[in-house]
Amino acid sequence: MKVPVPNGEWNDQVIADIISQFHQMHEQVYSFNLPESAIEIVNLHLTSFGIVDKPVISEMKESESAVEDAKIEERNVFFNQIGWCRTPVYERTKLARGHELSGPAIVEEQSASTVIMEGQKLSVDAYGNLIIETGVK
Repeated sequence: MKVPVPNGEWNDQVIADIISQFHQMHEQVYSFNLPESAIEIVNLHLTSFGIVDKPVISEMKESESAVEDAKIEERNVFFNQIGWCRTPVYERTKLARGHELSGPAIVEEQSASTVIMEGQKLSVDAYGNLIIETGVK
């Protein structure tokens, strides 16, 4: 549960007020509280505001490698529309400006997998973004 806390240093009174507010919020949300239970701070979230320079985003160079150089493997993947299908899998970090793929295909990276469905087309734009044309108008 997120409990707002004041800016500045915390003394015993501030901590007591935070604990009291936690118990009040807990009762509002869950219809009970346990004031004799210990309280644990798991995370502290900070929001700050400031003025920063806008980053300079440069365009990527055209790739000198073929899109096939980004291919990791082919594996059987189940798609609701077409069933099991031998599907190429590509490494995201090796896809570059100008590369294009047609679905079905999968693009894998450390934090995500992108699925390109049958009939869809993927292209990598000048900034490295994956653009998927779905055919929907």
